[in-house]
Amino acid sequence: MIKKSDYKSELEKILDSDEFSHASSHRRLLSFLFNAFEHQRHLNEHIIAFEIFNRDKTFNPSEDTIVRVYVHELRKKLDVYYKTEGANDKLQLKIPKGGYNLKFESQARPALSHHMSIVVPIFLVLLAVSLIANVYLYHKQHTIVQSYQTLPKTHPVWQEYLNDDRPVLIVLGDLFFFREWSEDLQRNRVVRDFQINSQEELDLLCENEYFARLVDENKLPYTYLVEYCAWGLLELLPIFYSHHIPVDLRLSTDLSPQDLCDYNVIWVGYIKALGPLKSYFRYSKFDLNKEFSLLYMAEDTHSGTRQFRKEGNMAEADHTDIGFFAKFPGPNNNTILLLCGFGMTGTMESIINFCNPVFLDTLQNTLTEEIGHVPPYFEGLTEVYGMNRKGLFSQIKVVSENDPDVHYWSKSGPP
Repeated sequence: MIKKSDYKSELEKILDSDEFSHASSHRRLLSFLFNAFEHQRHLNEHIIAFEIFNRDKTFNPSEDTIVRVYVHELRKKLDVYYKTEGANDKLQLKIPKGGYNLKFESQARPALSHHMSIVVPIFLVLLAVSLIANVYLYHKQHTIVQSYQTLPKTHPVWQEYLNDDRPVLIVLGDLFFFREWSEDLQRNRVVRDFQINSQEELDLLCENEYFARLVDENKLPYTYLVEYCAWGLLELLPIFYSHHIPVDLRLSTDLSPQDLCDYNVIWVGYIKALGPLKSYFRYSKFDLNKEFSLLYMAEDTHSGTRQFRKEGNMAEADHTDIGFFAKFPGPNNNTILLLCGFGMTGTMESIINFCNPVFLDTLQNTLTEEIGHVPPYFEGLTEVYGMNRKGLFSQIKVVSENDPDVHYWSKSGPP
């Protein structure tokens, strides 16, 4: 006979476990679900959004996925718990898919039958052989995992992403195109405008008669994702998977303002594909020209203004590109990291560099020399030397500290 106290004891064991001890958001959500279970209260997405995540009556679950994201992560953490610390628990707490109400299942083990008692000695021999094999495989796997985990959880550049229980989102900078009619050619052609990188940005120009016609008649159902995005994921994902941290993916043109609140975000792509995140440059020490081809940084009156741009033909010869990185506070005590460049060479080198312990050591030393310490938020620029769109080596040219009190995501700037 299962008592109410058994349910409560199971919850307390879970909350005190290593898997949940540092996951404050998931602990709070699980406690809320358990309270609803105790009071036989039926839950839905709106109730959880209002009472746990402080959403208001404008909450739209088709646009704001925070409840589904956190419940999905909570299910994963429960699975990990019952495979490790809770493997011998008599009760198992579950959140059945398709709903948000808790369910407890008994894990009683039946006694061995007479026939099974004959099989046990054979099983023990096989088990001994299996243990020997597993010790060997564990040793090999442990060696592989150690080499796989190139960055520790306490790394000062990555620690917010590797220790926070907030989910991680990698945003891939796709390019937005629209159609226009050419009077000269008498046909439609596809256009890329650096000032427009989403349907929303195109819609905002509806007051202009030309753009209003494009919005009504010339929407495209697709965007363009350049190949560096797939290559960049090969560099970034092992950092998180080696620590069993799940990652969500999103295209830049599908990024919503709510995503910038709910996740720790890593944005990778061309500077010209930044979309809404180009507002960062309103408060950066760097300025970006309208063609997205030049970064310049005002220094003192003696040194003048420093300018940085790509040089040479990237597709055919040796060239120089610019890589840019910026780590700054998000709107909800979260973190946003930009890894980008003017061209493919600079973009890929920015991604590779931030996954490379040697470069990160150099970056920490440079920040310490320039600022006196490694700040939680910073920005910088590398000059990348390459050939045929491939980076050969890069050099840090500028680093500076980002102000933690500036609202980089907002038009209003500092509070």
